[in-house]
Amino acid sequence: MKRLLPVLMMVFGVFLGSAGESESADFQKGLTAARSGDFTTALREFQPAAEDGDAKSQFALGWMYHEGKGVSQDYKTAVKWFTLAAKQGNARAQFNLGVTYEQGKGVPRDYKTAVKWYRLAAEQGVCRCPVQSGIDVRIWRGCSTRLHPCPYVVKYCRIIWEK
Repeated sequence: MKRLLPVLMMVFGVFLGSAGESESADFQKGLTAARSGDFTTALREFQPAAEDGDAKSQFALGWMYHEGKGVSQDYKTAVKWFTLAAKQGNARAQFNLGVTYEQGKGVPRDYKTAVKWYRLAAEQGVCRCPVQSGIDVRIWRGCSTRLHPCPYVVKYCRIIWEK
């Protein structure tokens, strides 16, 4: 948990700082509330937008459930919302699904599925070196450099592959 929290906080911080994308009014109100620590209002704003299919709101709800912000902590519900957002191409949700599958939070631990989600996120530029971000390096053992476009992961895979 100590390794997961900084990763998720960093990813959510990038999410909170994102600009230039069109956003629903509900999402924007929720984002403003979340930035000020008012997670009750954030939940009230994110929930309908997420249910209407807004991927950023789905990601935000996933984060709230994962961290227990404004809701009871519930990893399975977090995975549900991350998955809905990830299937729409939300890279941060894809990355967080990689983390959840790697650590078995809300889903059975599955390194193959973790790599799949990390790879999809990396293809969109959401990529962290496994060693720098505390990602369990065991998931990369024996991986092919074709699986992951991230230069850090490719380099790490080559090191492992050559051993």
